[in-house]
Amino acid sequence: MTAVDQALLRLAREEFARGRAAASRALCDELLASNPDDAEGLHLLAVLQLAKGDVAAALVPIERALRIDANDAKKHHTLGLILRAQGRRADAAAAFREVLRRSPEFPEAHAGLAQMGMEEGELSEAARHFERALRSRSDVPAWHNDFGIALLGLARIPEAQASFRRCIALDPNHSNAWTNLGNALRRSGRAEEALTAYRRATQGEAPLAIAWVNLGNALKESDRLDEATECFARAFAISPASSEAHFSRAIACLLTGDLERGWDEYRWRFGAPSDAALRQHVKEAIDAQRPLEIRGEQGLGDALFFLRWAPALRSAGAKLWFRGDARLFPLLERAGLFERFVKEDARAEEALAIPGGDLPWVAQAMAPSHPPAFPLQASSASQEAARRLLEEAGPPPYLGVAWRAGLPSTGSSEHLHKMVPLEAMGAALQRVPGTIVSLQRGPEAAELATLSTSVARPVLDAGRLNADLDAMLGLLAHLDEYAGVSSTNVHLRAGLGGSARILVPAPSEWRYGRAGAATPWFAGFTLYREDRERGWTAALEALAADLLAEGKR
Repeated sequence: MTAVDQALLRLAREEFARGRAAASRALCDELLASNPDDAEGLHLLAVLQLAKGDVAAALVPIERALRIDANDAKKHHTLGLILRAQGRRADAAAAFREVLRRSPEFPEAHAGLAQMGMEEGELSEAARHFERALRSRSDVPAWHNDFGIALLGLARIPEAQASFRRCIALDPNHSNAWTNLGNALRRSGRAEEALTAYRRATQGEAPLAIAWVNLGNALKESDRLDEATECFARAFAISPASSEAHFSRAIACLLTGDLERGWDEYRWRFGAPSDAALRQHVKEAIDAQRPLEIRGEQGLGDALFFLRWAPALRSAGAKLWFRGDARLFPLLERAGLFERFVKEDARAEEALAIPGGDLPWVAQAMAPSHPPAFPLQASSASQEAARRLLEEAGPPPYLGVAWRAGLPSTGSSEHLHKMVPLEAMGAALQRVPGTIVSLQRGPEAAELATLSTSVARPVLDAGRLNADLDAMLGLLAHLDEYAGVSSTNVHLRAGLGGSARILVPAPSEWRYGRAGAATPWFAGFTLYREDRERGWTAALEALAADLLAEGKR
């Protein structure tokens, strides 16, 4: 390369570094006009094209540059960036690995593999590469933020908080890091600190809708619903189509009993609203005797919950099909409402599809505001098997229990998570006579041992029956009482017309409202609520007292 070419290349790079892409491109073109095979000039041209967003044009010069100079790790890294922008993920990963073969500590290549790992859900691999990248370059705020997200996904919460704080130390106005720090603090139960972090996230120069959503959800969990609603409104002002804001507002509305708006907003639960014309399509299908295919969604409990609106459609003259988890088919078939059952992966046919979660909105004018649970009946065989199982386990009365279900909420997500301290629960039930039956899905041996020690007698582990809904339905039909957190089994118990005693964590799930010992969604159920300040003590004492009183009747 001549001295003139070297000067042109230096100036072109300087102009690009200053953000003057046009000037940089002019100098680069001048260099390549005199020396078309200059590998450094070709590399810079590829970088300019990539920055412009023309990835197809960027690929040609970088491939030429690598044919001339195949040993330069930086050129392989640029190739990886271009291939990733083209969606050629495997080729991009191979390019980044080639960089590391030549230069094992190349931080940008580690960061590229880390970011791809996060996109593919390979969080452990992503965390490993972020750690390597930050070992060489600790001054990149975005890497600290992304590393924290990976750590949070791996439930390494204190480390995640530290990574977000390092990002903020480098860039105090990094709104994403502030909101992610809020998520990490919220996960660790530090509610007030999470609120502070979320508020700081909303104060950046370019406020994020998701920051307002997260702040609103945190306020909602503190039962500050007016403030939460205002936060969702602020999110809409930034991004009217924010699905997170719509869904979060749906939960807030359902929690307060504003069902009309709540079910309308609930249509955003999968990222976009369902078809606004679906109600009209349903009416037309009923008139034409075209089948309506209700599609189960989310968990088994939710599928059962939303089916409580199906009888209203049947009464309006609809021909009903059900598509979903095949484990539900035998239970639903005995109800006599469905003409056909379709497996989840079967080819779509001529029926009009209705997502289960849209049923309350679709059938709002046809059904009462709080329809009863979908009617279920256990088979004779399952009831007989349950009777024998209970008689062999111990004397009546038989009390079914469960102490955990669901996943914790994170940031804008609205998972349902319930957990009752097992030792305290067992101690409260120690004076309750009869046989304790664990209905807990996937109980750990240590959990069962703790429960047995706490209630001072053997516990029947019936958790395996969760794999067979009909068997569990038979058992629930023969239990005298159910006491525990809400789960699929609660929906099964409700479908049988039975009662239950529900331990409701704070913050409560929307189906159980904000206060009180009853819920309009489950007639005959009694609620025992965790106190936000004092925990479960009063709720478990009340549960034990009620069970003892019931046993004396």
